[in-house]
Amino acid sequence: MSRTRQILTVAAVAALALVAGVGLRYQLVLPGESAAAGEALLEASFEDLNGKRVSLSQFRGQVLVVNFWATWCAPCREEIPEFIEVQAQLRERGVTFVGIAVDRKEPVTAFSRELGINYPILIGSLDALALAQRAGNRLQALPFTVILDRSGQAAKVHLGRLSRDDLVPLLLQLI
Repeated sequence: MSRTRQILTVAAVAALALVAGVGLRYQLVLPGESAAAGEALLEASFEDLNGKRVSLSQFRGQVLVVNFWATWCAPCREEIPEFIEVQAQLRERGVTFVGIAVDRKEPVTAFSRELGINYPILIGSLDALALAQRAGNRLQALPFTVILDRSGQAAKVHLGRLSRDDLVPLLLQLI
């Protein structure tokens, strides 16, 4: 096979992979479904690490970043230190992160202490997966993040690791 043909073959495969990835993304989290995400989230409540029931509606009026995660999820563990930094940076400007763990309380508590998580962590177990699905996560995969604007509308629904570089510009627009 000639060098030109090899390059064209690789380019064609890359283009197909890109199209397939974009198509898969829209099958996993459909943009139309994200409209109900804010309502579903603000109706939910879970226990925090101290056993106190916390309703997400108490964060109404703030820019709210709701992250579904688990201690056994590698991409979740990678994004949380960045969430801690962003929470510290933007808390005074009305941004609140809430982590909903799809996990058991003991490992979540230990992990939260180890990292010094500076935002509310709620224990959601299997109920959290049902909520994530209602918020647009059709595969119930982790991590899954929904960002609500101050009026409670979903500004972004994201399946997979969310980087600081993608997150901060959006939050600054919503403040």
